[in-house]
Amino acid sequence: MVEEDLHRTYTDLGHFRFGQKLYQPLKNILAAFSVFRPDMGYVQGMSYIAGSLLMHTGDEYLGFKCFANMMNRHLLYNFYSFDMPKVNIFFHCYMRLLKERVPRLAQLMEEL
Repeated sequence: MVEEDLHRTYTDLGHFRFGQKLYQPLKNILAAFSVFRPDMGYVQGMSYIAGSLLMHTGDEYLGFKCFANMMNRHLLYNFYSFDMPKVNIFFHCYMRLLKERVPRLAQLMEEL
């Protein structure tokens, strides 16, 4: 499943397509994380977070370290663990803040 998502990660940039410079490092980060946290494994969409970190750090090891630390925090862990009661709490807090800070965007999101 990891390999299926790699080419979909930031497609406009093309960095994560097979044969490109960041394809293998991103694959390694996600594979290492699934071994590091077998209780969570790989979940679709993780490649965007790991890919962002990899592009910003420029280093596979540092990218993995940052990714693993982020995924061990309650916010991201809950989203990728599919603990829906907790996801709903975070989502409602997010929407409340969005309505308060960027009301027009919140309205557009509700219309979707």
